[in-house]
Parts: sequence; C-alpha cells; structure tokens
Amino acid sequence: MLDGEGSVLILNRRYLQLRIFNCHLGALRRIQKIAGGKICRANVPKPHHRQGYLWHASMRAAVPILHQLLPHLTIKRRHAEVAIAYNERVWQAKDEARDAGNRVIDPIDDPRLVALHAELIALNR
Repeated sequence: MLDGEGSVLILNRRYLQLRIFNCHLGALRRIQKIAGGKICRANVPKPHHRQGYLWHASMRAAVPILHQLLPHLTIKRRHAEVAIAYNERVWQAKDEARDAGNRVIDPIDDPRLVALHAELIALNR
C-alpha cells in the first residue's frame, strides 16, 4: 500500500514520517498490526466524500519498515532510499556534534540533510 497510496515525508526538515491514506479502516488496521504506527481519522473535505483514515509511522518506527519494504518497492523505492539515508545522516551528525562537544545538531544547518530533503520534496511532486 505504501508504494501506491503512501507517502514518505520529512516534516519540518527534522522528522521522517510514513503515511498511508485509505477509506478502508480494516486495511490500515492490518498494516498497524504488522508494522506498528498509529491510525487517525482524516478530515472529510466534502459531505459526499467517505470517511478516510490515515496510518502513520514516525522516525524510529519508519526506518525499519522502509528497510523491510525496500526490496518490494517500485514507485516509492527512491523515496525510501533517500529517507533511509536522511535518517542515517541525522544520527551520524548527532554523533559528530556530541564528539565535538556540542549538544544539538540542527538538520537545517547540515548541507547533506538539506540536499536529501530537497530530493525527497522533488520526488513527491
């Protein structure tokens, strides 16, 4: 489902998130049972539209899911590769900051993270 109806996002240049929107709550509950994550009701834009639901998994849960799905993805394969690279760089940058005696790394200041974020935005267009 991620490959067709899902999204791989980096929110606020800091947080990796996977999302799948669907009107069939049962399908999303099955994904949740297998992969974890959370389900919430989506806003219904027009009265004649069906109720939709949104499954989402963030940073720590998203990366293992992407690793498992990667061999099976077609449409979202590059999205997953970029998201995994982004996550790896976040942790690498945090380690570098800690080793240098700094407490915080801001992803907005890291050129590699900025480039990966820009690539994911382009892929999602």
